[in-house]
Amino acid sequence: MVASVGGYCSGSTLPTLPIFDSAKIPQLISVANSDNLIKDNTGNVWLLDGTGEQQASTAMKWVEKNSFKNLAVIDDKTDYSANLATRFTAKAKEAGLTVTTDSLTPKESDFSAQVTKVKSAGADFVYFTGYVQEAGLLVKQLVEGGYTGSILLGDGSVDAKVAEIAGLANCKNVYATYTKTPDMLDDGGAFAEKYKAISGGTEPGPYTIHSYDTVKTWADAATRAGSVDQAAVNEALKSTNLAGLTGQIQFTDDGSRAGEGGFVIVSNQDDGTFKLYDALS
Repeated sequence: MVASVGGYCSGSTLPTLPIFDSAKIPQLISVANSDNLIKDNTGNVWLLDGTGEQQASTAMKWVEKNSFKNLAVIDDKTDYSANLATRFTAKAKEAGLTVTTDSLTPKESDFSAQVTKVKSAGADFVYFTGYVQEAGLLVKQLVEGGYTGSILLGDGSVDAKVAEIAGLANCKNVYATYTKTPDMLDDGGAFAEKYKAISGGTEPGPYTIHSYDTVKTWADAATRAGSVDQAAVNEALKSTNLAGLTGQIQFTDDGSRAGEGGFVIVSNQDDGTFKLYDALS
């Protein structure tokens, strides 16, 4: 093994960092994006997705664009979710907005306490930073409980299963912060067709281009280094400047992706999928 490509859930990825480092395997993380992944980076961790800080900034742009004033932020206590919620809450308070915070427990199904707190606070905006199962249940219970404001989800909940759980009728005002997906590419669907040609007809998934770019980034660094040695590849990754499907790929000194992270706003569609709604550019 010469490289690790992957990492979807930050909480599960964090414990693997010292394992790959001690095994001298460069770790290129394609999706997981908690800021804690690079908090104590030894130089072996590279994030291809934007950080929680960058995603929180995009969420704040959305709030400001829509003039939301009374916000409710709910996390699920996992590392990814808590990190995103904390970063966003800090930005909202700095902007002088009213923020009510709460947490729920994964795998539970009754979120009436959270719904009551949101309604009592008079929130016109809810940001849930957890994952799919709880997102669907929370959306369903919020809307059916009388909440009429906007609901924004974190990128960990961008999945058609949210609408399956919540019911399509309850997802008319559901959005999410998310990164670029295959349908947002400017190639007229060329990537998807090439992908299907070698996948037996299966459509590319929401993170296909992230994984594609991650492999491409490692290959570019190894080629420039003339080696697959950990130290040589990590040194080459520092100077990466590569045009990828997800955008220009460069890294900061801490191993995070340079720029604003590539986050956009997607909205839930009539078929339950999420599509690009606002690039906030």
